[in-house]
Amino acid sequence: MKKSRYHIILIDDHPVITEVFADILGQVAKKHGFSFHIKAAHTIDDALYLFEQVYTIRPVDMVFLDMRLPPSSNGDIISGEDLGLKIRKAKPKAKIIVVTMYNDHYRIHNILKHIKPEGFLVKDDLTIAEFDIAIPRLIEGLPYYSKTVIESLRQYISHDFTLDATDRKLLHLLSLGIHRMKTISNNLSLTVSTIEKRKQHLKEIFNVKGGEDWELLKKARDKGFI
Repeated sequence: MKKSRYHIILIDDHPVITEVFADILGQVAKKHGFSFHIKAAHTIDDALYLFEQVYTIRPVDMVFLDMRLPPSSNGDIISGEDLGLKIRKAKPKAKIIVVTMYNDHYRIHNILKHIKPEGFLVKDDLTIAEFDIAIPRLIEGLPYYSKTVIESLRQYISHDFTLDATDRKLLHLLSLGIHRMKTISNNLSLTVSTIEKRKQHLKEIFNVKGGEDWELLKKARDKGFI
C-alpha cells in the first residue's frame, strides 16, 4: 500500500529558496493528499549532520539538491555533486532531485552520468505547475526532467557520432575561455601534443574548416555538447 507521509530534505545555500520550495511542496501535498515532513539544510555541513545524526535510521524519501554549494568546512566535499554522490551511497533508496541554475549541456550530462538523479530541474524552468507534475511522478517511481534537461538529452541522442569524456572536457575548458595549452594539459593530464591532436580531430568531426577555436565551440554548442 502506498504511504502518504514522506520525508523530504531541501539543500540549498539560499534560505529563501528552501522557504519557497517548502511552501510550494505544501501546496502540492494539500492538493494530492500527501503529507510532507520537510527539513532544510543551507550548507554541506548542515546536510551531513542531517544524514549522519538525524536520519541515520529514519528513511529519507526525497532530497532536493542544489549543485552550487560552498565546500564543507573540512574541504572534503567541495560541491553539490560531491554531496549527491555521498547521499546516493548513504541513502540509496532516497530519490535525488537535482535543482540547479546550470543549463549548459556539459554539466547536465555530467550530473546525469555521475549522480543519476531521479529528478532533474533547471531553476529557470520551474513553476508551481512544474512541481505539481513532478512530485506525483517521482512518488510513483517515475523519473522527471524539466524541459531544459530533456532538450539537452534530445540534442545529444540525435547525433550520429559520440565524444569521449576527455573530448567533452576539452570542449568545456575551451568554452570557459581557457586556451593556454599548458593549463589545459594540467587539467586533462595529457601532453600538449596530444591535446593539439584531439583539437584537430574535433574540428574534423564538427566539419570546422578554419583553425579558430571559436568556430569549433560554436559548432559544438549548436549540437549540444557544451
